[in-house]
Amino acid sequence: MEFAGALRQAVQASGLTLERIRHRLGRRGLTVSVATLSYWQRGRSRPRSRTVVVALEEILQVPQGTLTDLLDDPAPTAAPARARRWARGRPAGR
Repeated sequence: MEFAGALRQAVQASGLTLERIRHRLGRRGLTVSVATLSYWQRGRSRPRSRTVVVALEEILQVPQGTLTDLLDDPAPTAAPARARRWARGRPAGR
């Protein structure tokens, strides 16, 4: 299973809203917006912080590694700005 699907299932099984999850992350000193959580569970983006994902596993009460192990799977990511400019034929820095 891919990260987005696993996160979506864990959120649904927890019965918590994304707002409640955001709040619980915030109490741990981790700032993640509801929009970001939504993007993660729809596969539009992936977490950059393993710390946040470990906290999500605890908050959602899923076994350790359920989500973090899926971060190691290769997934399409947005190309860095320099690579995107290069691909469009413009030198970086312009």
